[in-house]
Formats: sequence, C-alpha cells, structure tokens
Amino acid sequence: MSDHFSKFQDWQNKDFDKNSEFNFFGCNFLQWLMIHFSADSQKTLNPFLDKKFIFICKDQSSAYEYQQKFKYKSNLFYQPEYSPYEQFIVSESDFSFYLEKISDLANNPSQYIFTTYRSLYQVLPPSSFFKNDQFNIKVGDVISMDDLKSKLHVLGIKENFDSSKDQTYCQKGEIFDLRINEKNFYRIQFFDDEIEKIFPIDPSTFKSIKDEDLNSVNISSNINSIYDAELIHKFRSNIPNPPTKYKNKLEMRKYLLSQLGEKNLIENIHYFLPFFFEQRETLLDYLPDYIPVFENFDTNISNFEYEYDQMKEAYDLSQEDISNDSIMPNISTLFNKKLELK
Repeated sequence: MSDHFSKFQDWQNKDFDKNSEFNFFGCNFLQWLMIHFSADSQKTLNPFLDKKFIFICKDQSSAYEYQQKFKYKSNLFYQPEYSPYEQFIVSESDFSFYLEKISDLANNPSQYIFTTYRSLYQVLPPSSFFKNDQFNIKVGDVISMDDLKSKLHVLGIKENFDSSKDQTYCQKGEIFDLRINEKNFYRIQFFDDEIEKIFPIDPSTFKSIKDEDLNSVNISSNINSIYDAELIHKFRSNIPNPPTKYKNKLEMRKYLLSQLGEKNLIENIHYFLPFFFEQRETLLDYLPDYIPVFENFDTNISNFEYEYDQMKEAYDLSQEDISNDSIMPNISTLFNKKLELK
C-alpha cells in the first residue's frame, strides 16, 4: 500500500497533467479507488483530493457497484446498452430519469463520475440544451407564483388540476406541487411571494416527506422540451430520407415524425436524441476538467471494438434489406470513435 501511495505522489509532482499517463498494476479497480479515497488521511496527497475524476468501468454493473461505495460525492451515468438497430420502447418515466442524469452532468456534476466505456463514446445533445433554460429555486427566494409558472412553461412543464402526471405542476393556495417525475416530486410552500419550505413528495401517498426538507431544487430541460417545433424541424433535417424503393423506411420516418408532432415519445429515443440538434457532444465534452481513470483499458477497449463492429454489421444489414424499416443513421454518427483517451 505504501508503494501505491508513493506512486501517487510521483504522479502528483507532475502537476496533474491530464495527458500524463498513469498505470497501476497489481491491484484491481476497487483497490485503486480505495487507495484514492483513503488518501483523505494523507496530508501529502491533499492537492490530489481536490481533482475531479471520471472513472470508466467495464460495464454497467461495475459502474453501479463502485459508485454505490462513494455515492455521497459522485454521479453515476451510463447509456442504455440495447442495439440502435433493433426496436426498443422506453417509458416516459425512464427517459425523464435519463435526461435528469444528463442535466446533472451539465449543471451540477459531482467530484467523481462513474461511467462505462460505451457511454464515453456515445454522442449526446449539446450541454447548452440543459444549461440555457435551467434555473434553481431555493428556500428564501422571492418569486411570485405567476413568475414561477412562466419559467416552468418555458421548459414545457404545464399546469394540471392535480400532480399525478409527470412534467406538471398544481397550485392550491400557497402550496405549489411540482412533479418532474416520480423521483423529482416536490411541494413548495409559499408565504406571500417568498418560498418558505420545500419538501419531497411520496408519489404513492402524495404526502410531504416532512423529515427530508430541502434547501433548493434545480429544474432543467425535460421530455416536453424535445417537442419544441424548431427541434423537431432539426430532427427532420438530420434523419436520413430513404430512397422511394424503401417503402417501410419511408413509412417509419413518417410515423416517427407524426408521433413527435403529437408529443409522443418515439422508440430508440436514446440514440435519436442528439439528432434534434446541429451540435453534438460526448461525455468528455461535458466534463473537460475531469481526469479519466480506466479499468483494464486495453481489454475493455477491445470489447467495445467488438460491440461496435456488431452494431456496424447490424446497420449494414438494415441497409441491404429492402423490407427493413429502421431509419437509424450510420453507427459512425452515433459514437465518436475519434476521442483521444490515452
């Protein structure tokens, strides 16, 4: 263990050059993390503790396992791992959680991020989508209910007679219930125009959880945001328009656009989402100041290459089969393989 600490110290003396490669042998990823986090008691490593890290794990279960041990100052984020070239339907609630996690990375990332190799490469919407319209409300803020409603309407959060639906709010006197999704369900108590208290709401009982009062709530882009007419127009422009001989693909394209026009979530939305925008980014674009730490770099890059080749083959087959109805773009537009990771 002391030898590991000395290696950390040597690396620290390089002023944490992000491009400086640092290899550890003889310990697994969890042991590496334990060495790092136990450095709280090592005064010589204090500068090291101030740095921000993104831990790239071999798969979702590993990322979850590691993050659970240090979740008090970390975020967990990974992309769903279904193939983009097979039909996959996601619930509005699950997609809402997905957007929430991306928003957290754009606006309030923790010191430590746990993710997967695949998630590192997959393209995302630009971080500006989550930053431009987001706002924070906190206890003590002075804001009229009408002004709060206006801010929520910009984000596509609508008024409802109760708070049973996601992306809605409900006002009853000086009580303001705001439901983004089941996990983000709040009761805001006003006194005149001042926010006096904020409580989470139990979605099964609709009662305030009084012993978990909150100081603030961050509100950002949500499912309704992607139904903006301008974004749908960009999606229409960015998605391939198949030749006339591909009747099933043309019908699918028409169907997906009609679903969006009716504000219905479309299948494979995780992969289609970046195509609502001209600019696309990756996780490292969201977190430019974070130092990457890789679990079994060579082995897992090789595994991802194998996955990528399988998806590429699925794309090629979808283009050769005239009866196939997939209009998912080329795999090279879904993943950015030009990232410099070492």
